[in-house]
Amino acid sequence: MRDYELTNQNKITITTNPAKVSIERPDEQLWLTQADISDLFKTTKIELRSIIVKLLNLQLIDKQKHTRRIHFTTDNQGPTKASFDTQYSIFAITLIATQLTTEPALAYQKWNSQMTTNYLTKGFSINKPYLKESTKSAQNLYRQLKNAVPIFQQ
Repeated sequence: MRDYELTNQNKITITTNPAKVSIERPDEQLWLTQADISDLFKTTKIELRSIIVKLLNLQLIDKQKHTRRIHFTTDNQGPTKASFDTQYSIFAITLIATQLTTEPALAYQKWNSQMTTNYLTKGFSINKPYLKESTKSAQNLYRQLKNAVPIFQQ
């Protein structure tokens, strides 16, 4: 078993055996920069840029929906300067992972396939650790699932 971890505003852990992905995100969304994706999947920025261009050209990633530009300022031992960066959605991150052959990307692909298989064969996939969290979104989802159970018992 090997863990790969990225910690920025989110905490993402990819475990290779068994293949598992854990994502902790304070705002219930996941957007990563190229630097974050490169670190997470242990790939070069050159290879990553090449994959992103390919996916954009094939129109698999919709630039309007799956990317966003962020503006931030830095003041690292000098005058404050403005910077811009592009972030990619979980949809884009998943497509990028399918184009890579690094160990964490392959573990992510395997985990994603397991989740997709559960969804297609059972009609759902449950992230038990997420449901146990005390975040508002997790509690709302748990309530919705609890309320849906009686429907299936009728």
